[in-house]
Amino acid sequence: MLGPMVASPQHAPPSTDGGASSCETTDRVATVANGITLAGYGLGLWWIAGGPAWAALASIAADEADGIAARELGECSPLGAELDFGADLILAALSLRKVGAPWWALPGVSAVQIYLHQQGTRPPVGSLRAIVMLYALLQQGRRRKAAGRALRQRRSKGKGSTT
Repeated sequence: MLGPMVASPQHAPPSTDGGASSCETTDRVATVANGITLAGYGLGLWWIAGGPAWAALASIAADEADGIAARELGECSPLGAELDFGADLILAALSLRKVGAPWWALPGVSAVQIYLHQQGTRPPVGSLRAIVMLYALLQQGRRRKAAGRALRQRRSKGKGSTT
């Protein structure tokens, strides 16, 4: 477990006590935070479509960085919160498919994500998207290692053969 669920600072209104969750809200569409969100979304889609592993890692990093940028730069906005959530929701579902989850499981997982989002809660760090993407990367690495081992075994058997 990642820890207790907390109110998401990117979604929360500015704190009255000056706490870490305070964030100036903006109506601007073109913000650094939204750019980071969209870049992370694009990198995640690229990885799901067969792109390199670093694209998944960069997508996960962007998912953390967009909220930090929004808070630090005073760029929190309803649009930014929805862009971030939409990217998380879609990439989590596609990542679950990439690791072999059945299609019928996705509505239930998405419903839980939507419910938690509506409650204004999320883990203090990370997301389902990040967990599933990291798991998929581990699976991908294991498959490559096994394929490399099988190829080496075939090659070593071929060297000992007289045909």
